[in-house]
Parts: sequence; structure tokens; C-alpha cells
Amino acid sequence: MAIESLVLGAGQEVGKSCVVVTINGKRIMFDCGMHMGHLDHQRYPDFSLIPKPEPDPNFDHALTCIIITHFHLDHVGALPYFTEVCGYRGPIYMTYPTKALAPIMLEDYRKVMVERRGEEEQFSSDHIAECMKKVIPVDLKQTVQVDKDLQIRAYYAGHVLGAAMFYAKVGDAAMVYTGDYNMTPDRHLGAAQIERLNLDLLISESTYGTTIRDSKYAREREFLRAVHKCVAGGGKVLIPTFALGRAQELCILLEDYWERMNLKVPIYFSAGLTLQANMYYKMLISWTSQKVKETYSTRNAFDFKNAHKFDRSMIDAPGPCVLFATPGMISGGFSLEVFKHWAPSEMNLVTLPGYCVAGTIGHKLMSGKPTKIDLDKDTQIDVRCQIHHLSFSPHTDAKGIMDLIKFLSPKNVILVHGEKPKMATLKGKIQSELGIQCYDPANNETVSISSTHYVKALASDAFIRSCLNPNFKFSKSSQEDEHGSNSRNNNSTPRLRVSDERVAEGVLVMERNKKAKVVHQDELLLMLGEKKHQVQFAYCCPVDIGNSGETKSSTTNDESSTLSLSHNHVSISLSIIIGNSIASFSHNFVTNMSSESSATTAAAAESHAPLLLPRQASSGRDSSDLGSPTARPATLAMLLGRATGRRGPSMLVRETAARELDERRADWGYSKPVVALDMMWNTAFVVVSVAMLIWTEHEHPNTPIRLWICGYALQCFVHVVLVWVEYQRRNNIARRISRRNQDAQQNQHQVEIDANDTDDEEAEAAARDLAISTRSSLSKRCETVNTMASFLWWIVGFYWVVSGGEVLLQNAPRLYWLAVVFLAFDVFFAIFCVVLACLIGVALCCCLPCIIAILYAVAGQEGASEADLSILPKYKFRSSSEEKSSVGAGKMIPVETSSGYLAIERILLPEDAECCICLSPYEDGTELHTLPCNHHFHATCIVKWLKMNATCPLCKYNILKGNEPV
Repeated sequence: MAIESLVLGAGQEVGKSCVVVTINGKRIMFDCGMHMGHLDHQRYPDFSLIPKPEPDPNFDHALTCIIITHFHLDHVGALPYFTEVCGYRGPIYMTYPTKALAPIMLEDYRKVMVERRGEEEQFSSDHIAECMKKVIPVDLKQTVQVDKDLQIRAYYAGHVLGAAMFYAKVGDAAMVYTGDYNMTPDRHLGAAQIERLNLDLLISESTYGTTIRDSKYAREREFLRAVHKCVAGGGKVLIPTFALGRAQELCILLEDYWERMNLKVPIYFSAGLTLQANMYYKMLISWTSQKVKETYSTRNAFDFKNAHKFDRSMIDAPGPCVLFATPGMISGGFSLEVFKHWAPSEMNLVTLPGYCVAGTIGHKLMSGKPTKIDLDKDTQIDVRCQIHHLSFSPHTDAKGIMDLIKFLSPKNVILVHGEKPKMATLKGKIQSELGIQCYDPANNETVSISSTHYVKALASDAFIRSCLNPNFKFSKSSQEDEHGSNSRNNNSTPRLRVSDERVAEGVLVMERNKKAKVVHQDELLLMLGEKKHQVQFAYCCPVDIGNSGETKSSTTNDESSTLSLSHNHVSISLSIIIGNSIASFSHNFVTNMSSESSATTAAAAESHAPLLLPRQASSGRDSSDLGSPTARPATLAMLLGRATGRRGPSMLVRETAARELDERRADWGYSKPVVALDMMWNTAFVVVSVAMLIWTEHEHPNTPIRLWICGYALQCFVHVVLVWVEYQRRNNIARRISRRNQDAQQNQHQVEIDANDTDDEEAEAAARDLAISTRSSLSKRCETVNTMASFLWWIVGFYWVVSGGEVLLQNAPRLYWLAVVFLAFDVFFAIFCVVLACLIGVALCCCLPCIIAILYAVAGQEGASEADLSILPKYKFRSSSEEKSSVGAGKMIPVETSSGYLAIERILLPEDAECCICLSPYEDGTELHTLPCNHHFHATCIVKWLKMNATCPLCKYNILKGNEPV
């Protein structure tokens, strides 16, 4: 089977977009536009090239449906003519905003061309109304079944309000028609969003196929500087724009600038269409950018305080002003009328913010600064005004086109809606860099490509079970790698890049008179009835697991058809024709880097395993290496647990926070500055004691106070030695861990390892760990003994000073006051530590959330972005009370995320069916999120938490940095 694409418009040009695609017998027309630069027969596509059944002179049975991507006239302008004049009465699909705004644009165009310019009427107001009655509106990501074979789905395009990309599938063949789209968000619309799809064909626009735009902020600054300079000099600024899109984008920009600079120069919209468009923007606020939606509750971004209605009588009025006038290419209408009056003045400015097709006044102004422009044979305009062109076009640039093609990885690409030289350059780049066949047909040319055909087969239960476990591959990357070398962000932060290279090994068994079946390799021996065979695997190729919504494939030398395997609820595809395009995405997942975490893995693999598991099940040498309170229950955490008497999920938050405080205290206590200060302080006591003993040799105290000072100095010296030993031990542990991680990275690709050598290495490591652990225990015990001895020695010194009294002060004044100072220092620090401990205890009981927030702020925690949150696995909770056969408190039913990821169903135990943030049990139908560390929470709770701090509330796993410590 083949997919045929007949390009009726926008082939090697910009204008009258219209592509008729035939997929397995279903014929779809994508867009039906007019050319804004032509007034003759070239204005509309040549509809006569569409094949029609012989008895039917109309197009009722020639097309299955029409799909309109957005309301711009070069995409919808010929629709009333085709439906009402040419006679098409089939279904028409477009989004709700497009259905609302398209008739406004069409009626405005009809008035301009017929009532004002006196041209022949191609369609009437009644034609527009009748045409819109045939329209069936669709929502984003809504799958529409046009008939039993054809299904379509719309995706957000970000070009203008309501613009959409459309996915179409007939049988096994699938394609996407992008229309116009924008891969970067602006001030009022978001960026294009689409799922990973297995496509035979991608038809993409290529308006800026060779252009990579500079920074959006640099363009905005240049635009504002030019406008401000003109109005400050008393000139008028004409900004030709279409009524919807750039007009709102630039007016938001000017509105903010006017408020900041306190400017009083009026901003005008041409009467009627643009003001009506602003009203629709307020009504369709849900289709705008996230920033506009967030501020909508306090302020509508489209309520322009400084913008006013403009009347024709004001064209020659004195004084500066800024005017938005339609149409954007100055092809006619009010923008052309104003241009005639303002162009002869050198004080005025014409700013062209977007693309202009050939044949329009705007295109002539962009091509160079002409002194005269001929409108027709009898009319000529003197052009003395300033001409300023900046690309605020809502079309994506060359990088955005390449990013989309790389993301979708289709088998074939057709470029439309672009200039011929630019399309040829982009075509060569796609074929050379991405290895994808690309076409750039001219108008009225047909491109035919082969479509996918699947052969169905069975899959055994054992094989499907082997497919369920993901195979995550981890690599380090930076934001510069993800956004390209042109990124202006110099402070790129390293991130963990994960690719799910999920590959299952199976055997395709084909028996006579039976359906083909894929089995696990262990099952093959049972089927053959023998343990050993001389037959080797004659053919092997990877199987792509299709439940994650990502394109993963591998190239083989076989050019046969693609095999589709289905069994129960699992769908598997043996991708052979598709090129090697394993997709990767920026997110963090927990992976088991060694066999020591097998217990955690086994628990997570069970569908009924509790999800409240620690991030790492450290044992053996890992525990001793860390040498931290996480290797054993923290004292503070244990006290909290014993005090409550219940260690349920809600208490895990408090205990984890207490453990976090304990870890921070331990790390802080042996940090380099603290150790240095401690050693210097105690060394100072030793030096002062020795100096005073030498200096006071002639003094004769009546109590053995000199002996007490010697003992005090000895205790300080012992403390310095013990602190130094512990500090060196911790540094050695850190170096050993770093060295071991480097060795693990060097050996991660090793195929075979000698078992005996491994055992010897593990034995040596265990011995070293035991020695370090023993040394740590000995140093801690010595420190404890030294502290207790210091306390007893302080009591002895206090008794000797008091019993000596006045006699001691008279006989040995210097020794007396030295002993008093030493005793006073000890008392002060003892009281200080007790008060601090009491304050910490009160804070843990009453102000724990505030303490945690302060710790996060001090630690400089960064929050997760919307892109990071969109990849988190999503679930719906279903209570087990509705299903008698289910085990535990309920099920976590997976829901597909915006990035196309679909997790695996889980069963929760009763003690786990509770959110550890809000402490509320899960109710039926509640939306949940699971973090890479396997902990789950209410979606609303964890999203708020992660936006402030991108760490798990329980185990402190950082979803931005992966397994790196927080």
C-alpha cells in the first residue's frame, strides 16, 4: 500500500496551503487556503486535479474529509468557495477556536475585496455561514473516528489561537500534517506539543527553513527602541499585523513597556476586527500560554489599558501614535490605506513584524527600501518613511523544524509552505543529518511513498512478562546539549539523561497450519522436548515494547514487512523498516547499579509490593563506606518513632526530616572549617596552660590547682588527636568511594568477570571495611571516655578552687584566675548546648515544616519545572472495595502522561494507601504521581512540593540530579 500526497498549494511557495493525502483509499484534504499575493486564477488551488468518481460532478465522494489547521486565510480562505461553489458537502474538522474565528476572518476579507475594492465576489456571506455549518469541532488530543478505518487527532501547534497539528491513521499507516507551528513559546501562546508517534509520513511547513532566530529578548528590545525613538520624535508608527496572533503579542509587549516608561502616546487598533479578536482571546483563555492562564485570576492580559479604537478620520491627525492595522502584508484593506498617507513622511515608521509573501507591498518593503511603489497602473506611492523589519513570526525556525523531525522520527518527510531555495537546503540537511527521506514537491505534483503493513502474531505469557521490566540507560548531559550549542545560558547544569532501551529477546516460531508465535527462549526447549540442540538462532532482531509511547527501534538488514505482536493488553512491534532512532528524554529514574539492591528490585517488581521503600537498600560494604547515620537508624528519628508508638506512612515524613537533621549535624560537625576551628581552640587552651604554668613557677597554691591545669591541658590535647583521627578517617572513606565509583564506571561495559577475582576483591573490601568500622568505633569510644573524664575533672577543679578560697587567691592569683576562666568556659558551653538542644526539640515538635523550609532555602534547593513534572508517572487510585477479588487497599491504574509515558498497574497495601504530605488516605478516583524513587503521593500535593524543592519528601531523592546526593 502507498500514501499519495497531491500538493495543490504551498508547494515551493508560501500561500494557499492545500495538500490532498490518500492513505489506503481514504482521501483527506489538509487546509484549503488562498494566495494573498495573486488576484487571478492562481489565487485558489486547482481543485480539478482531485480525482472524482465519473457519475458525480461534485466532490462529495472525492474526499473523505477536510481538515483545517488554523484560521489564517492562506489556510482557510478558499474553503467557502470549495464547499459552496465547487459542491463539497462532506465533513470538515477544525478546533473550536478556529471554528469561532475563521468566519470572522473570511467575512472581513470579503468586505475588503468586494465592497471596498470592487472585485468580483468569489463567495458571499451566506456561503460562509453555510460552510461553517458543515464544520465538526474537535478538542486537543481527542481521537475522532471519521469512519470505520480513518481516525484523526489534534495536537497543540502554538502558531495562533486554536492552531493544531493533525494526526491521521488508516489501518497501519499513519501520518502527521503540521500546518503552521511554533516550537518556542511567546508572551501569549505556548510552544507546540505532540506525542511520540510511529509515522510513515510527516508533512511539515518550512517557512524559515534556513533561518535560526536570535534571542527573543534582543528582538523585543530592538523593536521597542525603534518604536520609542519614532514617537519621541513626533512620528507615527504603523504596525501591519493580522488581527489575531502578532497583534496581541506585540500589544502585550508595548503595554508592559508603556507602563514601565510611563508613556502617554496613544496605541490604536483598527476598528472592528482586532477589537473583536481581543474579545475572543478573553473567551478562549484556556488556549493561551501557561503564564497568561496563571495571571488570569488577577488580571486579563488582553485588557489593554493604553489601546484605543482608531477611526479613519484620525489618519491625518497631528501628534505621535502607534497603530495596529490589518492585513499584515499590506496587501489591501486598512493597513494599505494608512500606508498611503504615512509613507511620504520621514518622521513615520513602518514596522513589519512577520513574513510577507511575494507580490504584496510588505514583501517589496522587506526586499529593500524603495523610493516609489506602484500600486497599479495609475497609482504610485512615494516611500520616505523609515522601514523596520523584525521577525516576530509565529512560525518555527530551522532548529525547531529539525527538532520536531528528530523527535517524531518519521520514515518520510514532505516539506511545504516555504521558498524553493530554502526548502532545497533544508531537504539536504534532513537527509544528511537525520537519514530520513525528504521531498519538496512543487504545486500540482504528487509524491507517493510506501506505507506500513503489519502481520499479526501471537505472544506467549512468558515472553510478555519478560517485556514488562524497563531497561533504563543513564548518561550525563547538560542543558546546552539538550537545547543546542546556540543556547545563551552559560551556567549549564549537568542533568541525568535517561533512555528506556527496552529490548526483549524471544524466538519467532512458525509451525505448519498454525499462527506465528513469539515465545521466550526457555520455552523453545520445552516445545522441542530436548535440552540441547545443534540448531542455532538463525535470525535475531530487537523487539520494541510499545506501551511507553516512545519510538524505539533498531535497523536490520531484512527489508521485509513490519511484524506486529499482540496478546492480552500488551502491544509489541518488531520494527524493521524504521531507522535506528531510540528516543531519549530528560528525567530521573532509580536504577539498581549492583546486585546488592536485588531485594529492593524484587519487591518493586511485585504488583502488590509496598511502595514506601527506602531509596537505597545499602548493605555490606556500602553501609560501612558511607559511615553516615543512614547506615543505622538515627537517634533523633528513633526517639520520634518510639514517642509516637506508630510508624505509619505519615510519620515517615517526620522521621526522615529528623534523620536529615542528624545527617546535616554529623556532616557539619566534621567539615573542614569546623574541625580547624575546634583544633585551634583546644590547642590554644594547651598553649595557654603551658605558658601560664611556666610563668607562675614562683606561685605556691594551697591546693593542687597546678595539677588540675595540667590534666585540663592533657584532655584538650587528647581531644585534638581524636578529632584529627576521625577527620582523616572520613576523608579516606570519601576517597575510597570516589575511587570505587570510577572503577565501576570503567568496568561497566566489561562482558565477563572472573568470579574468583571478584570474591577475593569482595573479601578484601570487607576486611578493609571491618577495620575502618572498628577504628571508627574505637575513636568514638575514646571520645566518649575523654568527655566523661573531663566532666569529672571539672568537678575536682571546682572543688579545689572553692576550698582554696582567699588563701589560694593570695598565694597564686594567676593560677586561680586561669582555673576560674577554664571552669567558666566549660559552664558557658554546657548551658549553651542545653539551651540549643531544647530549642531544637521544641522546633521539631512544633515548627518542623518551617525548619525544613529553612534547611531547603539554606541548601539552595531548586524546584522542578513543568517539563520535569510532565514526565512523572501518573495514576488513578481505584479502591479495592469495588472489587472483591483485589488484594490490599486498592489499585493504582496508570494514566498516560503528556509526554506519552504509560506506567504499569500497581496494587497498594492498606498501610501504603495514604499521602505522606497531607496525611490523607487515598480516595477512589484520586490522581496520584509516583517519583523515580518509588514513593507515591497526591498529584496536587507532590506538584506543589516539587515546584519548591525537587526532592522526594521521604527519601530526599533529587529528581533533577538522579542518584547524586542532595
